Amino acid sequence: MPPVSITSGVGHCSYQLNERQDYSKVIAYWPDLINAEYSEETEEYTPPLGSTSSGENVHRLPHPYNTQEEAKAAAKSKLDELNRGDASLNMTLLGNA
Repeated sequence: MPPVSITSGVGHCSYQLNERQDYSKVIAYWPDLINAEYSEETEEYTPPLGSTSSGENVHRLPHPYNTQEEAKAAAKSKLDELNRGDASLNMTLLGNA
C-alpha cells in the first residue's frame, strides 16, 4: 500500500501499512544426537475466529539450533515476527518553539 498523507492547518501526518503474507507455521531444526539426525521443532499459528487467512504458508529457518529448546524459541519468535502487523506513522505538528 502506498503512503497516505493527511494534511491540516496544524501540521502534517503520514501513515503507511505494509501488507505481509501470513505464515501459519515456522519450522526450526536441531541435531538429535541420540538418533543421529536433525529433528524439526514446529510452531503453528491459529488465526482468530472470523479471520480470512487461507492456505498454509511455511517458513523454514535456514540453520540448525543447538538444542530443542533453542529451536522452539527461535521458531516461536520468528512466527510472531512474521505475523506482526507492520505499519508506520509520522507526524509533524506546528507550534510555538
